[in-house]
Amino acid sequence: MVDEMSVEEPEEEELHTITEEDVQRAMELLNKYMAGKASVDARVVANQNWWKLRHWGNFKSDHGKEGDKRIKPASAWLHSCVDNKVADYMDNFPEPNILPQEEGDKETAKQLSAVVPVVLDENGFEQEFDRAVHSKVLNGTGIYAVVWDQDKLNGLGDVSVKKCDILNFAWEPGIENIQDSANLFHITSANNDVLVSQYPQLKDRLSSMHSVIQTEYQFDDTVDKSNRSQVVDWYYKVNVDGKNVVHYVKFCNGVVLYATENDPERKDTGLYIDGKYPFVFESPAGYGYVDLCKEPQEYIDKLSQAMLENAIWSSVPRYLVRDDGEINEDDFADTSKHFIKVGNNVGQDTYAPIVINGIDGNAYNVLMHKIDEMKETSGNRDVSSGGTSSGVTAASAISAMQEAGSKTSRWQIKGTYRAYKEIILMVIERIRQFYDMPRVFRITGADGSVSFETFSNQNMQERRIETLFPDDEYYQMPNFDVDVSASKASPYSKLAQNELAVQMYNLGVLNPQNADQALALLDMMDINHKDRIVQRVQENGTMWQTIQQMTQALNTSNEIIKQLTGQDLMSGQDMTPGAMSGAAVTDTQSVDTTPTASDSLGNTDKYQDNSLATQARKRVATSTSPE
Repeated sequence: MVDEMSVEEPEEEELHTITEEDVQRAMELLNKYMAGKASVDARVVANQNWWKLRHWGNFKSDHGKEGDKRIKPASAWLHSCVDNKVADYMDNFPEPNILPQEEGDKETAKQLSAVVPVVLDENGFEQEFDRAVHSKVLNGTGIYAVVWDQDKLNGLGDVSVKKCDILNFAWEPGIENIQDSANLFHITSANNDVLVSQYPQLKDRLSSMHSVIQTEYQFDDTVDKSNRSQVVDWYYKVNVDGKNVVHYVKFCNGVVLYATENDPERKDTGLYIDGKYPFVFESPAGYGYVDLCKEPQEYIDKLSQAMLENAIWSSVPRYLVRDDGEINEDDFADTSKHFIKVGNNVGQDTYAPIVINGIDGNAYNVLMHKIDEMKETSGNRDVSSGGTSSGVTAASAISAMQEAGSKTSRWQIKGTYRAYKEIILMVIERIRQFYDMPRVFRITGADGSVSFETFSNQNMQERRIETLFPDDEYYQMPNFDVDVSASKASPYSKLAQNELAVQMYNLGVLNPQNADQALALLDMMDINHKDRIVQRVQENGTMWQTIQQMTQALNTSNEIIKQLTGQDLMSGQDMTPGAMSGAAVTDTQSVDTTPTASDSLGNTDKYQDNSLATQARKRVATSTSPE
């Protein structure tokens, strides 16, 4: 039982939960975690060297003992493979669509769908996404931090979304989901003078000795760390009444700089109310394209080395000279001298040319086989890079071939979309927790119009739910779903979509008279923005029905007036629904049933004069067969 003295003033003990002894225990755990991921860090550094064409030092075998005297060609096949995969991700840059889980949250979800992209744009998310997917392709994982930065907007604060480096993290070995780790550490480096200015308690407590041994990249420049110290962000979870609470400690050289358990405002709720670590891992330790393709790249370079050396040896004559041969070797090697003085002891056996045999054709075949092996195993075929079969120039056909050749990319991109969904949900939670003050956002609509929206977290807070029993109190937090769609940036994909839109227009899909048939057609199709097209067709059909009803009512009224007064008010007026709606029924808007001949690649005779396809053909012809 707690006595009265301890109940009267509990604050002194509760406000100092985290001490330097706790930090020391955390340091021991951190070093244990870092040792557990040492092989992962070494692989990440090696993969970076492979991508930067510094991979000769990573070869498994001791290839020659002549050191730097041998040619070491570093071809960029693997580099090109990585860049093409990153380009696939950027061509499918994600866009969020936030959906409500309840009817009453529709307006809030609509506002979030407009506000969240603005928040991401303010963070330069496209660049962060580019860096993260580059890390994923190289190493198998991309890491994002979704935190609250109180220094943004002149102290008002805002959400910060940044890409993080896997070398700066340490987690519990063996876990597959980073949220399952009991502790999570993030290590950064900071200037000592800046640290002392921000945290005066660090004065005379800093040193150049790093307490955590980190694996580092091979830098191009010299990094001076004599006046820098490691700053550790320590995240850990505790269970409070069946709910996960994430606490946070920042420390440097054993000194506690901040701890949520020492903060009276955060000691109960933790750092973030969603109870998750503010990081999104696609997987704690993945397997990237460098790990998959480095073996073919090694033998490509070794075969290239042998071929280049053979070519050089064959083009530069070399000779065997006897020790007692009286030949001036310097003069013999100097091709500018026309006369060479020799001694008396010179005969046919004094020197002999070294004969170099040419490389067998099988070696070249093996080299090309290794190159093809890398293309096949990585899914980086020629069509994915813009190459096409002879005669294929239609934009729709090129787009279809690229889509068929990018199955593995689409599968991997889906994993990135799952991580992106987690990012958006975390952004929503930061907005829910910190957007207390109304903020104004400039929103650009789909039609290019600009509006200014005021938004706060007022409608995102916990609210009471009415029950059958008035005395019962039940509260519920508004929740949202995230639908991720791709913003296709490939010019051939855009051209193919535009061609489809023109064809649908020519087929009369947008004609109000054909609304029922058009809806049946759209129901069987799988196209981008299908919901918008269906909505527009339904609106056109409703408008057509309304006009028909109005026309019938006017004709009936006109007949009554004509019988009563003998005057025809509608004389000379075209009261057909098409004329009233302003949509003249033309041949281009009627349903065209003319058969269209097409080959297996989608090339059609009927639309061969389409301007979009013509432009695509010209662009392909220029890029593949330049003058």
